[in-house]
Amino acid sequence: MKSTMTRKQRLEAIKVAGYHDDRRTATRLYIEGRLSLPAMQEAFAKGAQARAAGVPCSCFECKEAIAERASALLSAASGDRVRAISDARAIATDADTRGAAGFWHGVAQSLEG
Repeated sequence: MKSTMTRKQRLEAIKVAGYHDDRRTATRLYIEGRLSLPAMQEAFAKGAQARAAGVPCSCFECKEAIAERASALLSAASGDRVRAISDARAIATDADTRGAAGFWHGVAQSLEG
């Protein structure tokens, strides 16, 4: 069966795997796509570097998780400002693992001020 992913899409998926340090997925994509090893290693390294630099992850799962937390924060913020600030700080701590901490620290600061 022929793969429906283009080379560019496959390398982008390997980059996301690198962001999450998911070597198993990266290896599977590499083998299925018959990419060169240097191309796979470069894409994986770019993902890991993006995470280390604090760049937010672009994968659907990370965006969805952050959106769910944001929705919970906004509904809580309507009633209790102190709790909303606390929630924003908790999200920032959690988002740090996804590279979006700076945004949520900003939310907490804007709620405080």
